[in-house]
Amino acid sequence: MLCAYTKLGMMVDARHLFDSMGERNSMSWTTMVAGYANIGDMKAAKEFYDLMNENNAVAWVSMIAGYGKCGEVGTARRVFDEVVVPDASSWAAMESCYAQKDMRQKLLSYIQANEENVDGTDATVWGFFIRCL
Repeated sequence: MLCAYTKLGMMVDARHLFDSMGERNSMSWTTMVAGYANIGDMKAAKEFYDLMNENNAVAWVSMIAGYGKCGEVGTARRVFDEVVVPDASSWAAMESCYAQKDMRQKLLSYIQANEENVDGTDATVWGFFIRCL
């Protein structure tokens, strides 16, 4: 039910349900982060993100994408930099942020500056290189 509320953007109902839950787990926390990020309420998303015991890939990507939607590329980049091991989904979210602001050259520069952290066999990363050119 929590997921349905967030997907429909019914965050007041989602928050009420979340608050009434006896036991919250990683999935419920992440659902709230993603829900708020999807509607562009990054303040609320960040509050939940900061309160999570353990951030996960979905929470990171939700935050990156949410900040990107709001045009806050620098903040999205800071969240991306927190990702322990960036994967295809976090790279895709970051690429989308830069693309929305027509900053693909900036992404290319970032990837080149962090070559040691990028798996050179990852087709996703190579796809980003090609789109950046």
